Amino acid sequence: MLLNEHDLHDRVQVQITATLQRLALAAHWNSDPRVGELLDESRELLGLAARDVRLFARGINPAVLESDGLRGALRALADGFPGLVDARVVAERYPAPLESGLFLALSEAVANAVRHAGASTILVEVERDGEFVVGRVTDDGAGTAQPSPSGGLENLRRRIATLGGDTELLSEPGRGTQVTIRLSTPKVAQNG
Repeated sequence: MLLNEHDLHDRVQVQITATLQRLALAAHWNSDPRVGELLDESRELLGLAARDVRLFARGINPAVLESDGLRGALRALADGFPGLVDARVVAERYPAPLESGLFLALSEAVANAVRHAGASTILVEVERDGEFVVGRVTDDGAGTAQPSPSGGLENLRRRIATLGGDTELLSEPGRGTQVTIRLSTPKVAQNG
């Protein structure tokens, strides 16, 4: 079952909000300062998770992806981070599963760079290379990205592998990170 923005809002966001309310109530009843600190930290972390869910939900198959393809969707993503993210994307359209999967993967790579890299510029590129579409996110941040079994980079790699594609990570301390995705394009849906 695929989740959409409404599923995330109606399920996950509501659960997070209910948990935040319970933590606030527990903090009100609590008299131990050490427990109070833990409750405050938990509320802060859950608040950050709620923000991330909202950002992620907005990125799931936005209407602009369906109407304007990768180019429009990735430009809209970049517009959400003015002065930080730039998108250079060919106007070519691809089959819907490829566009959706690549958009989600590139969005996750951008989110990782925004959250963890300390970058001053993030460039998102999509181009055609023969029978492949190549997506790339390059940042000028810390260059300390490391894949972990349950981390965002591994989720990104798995998502692309299910589409028959490959993911490459280059990350060098002090020189930034580049995530490159290559997907085969058996046929082009339409040009535009």
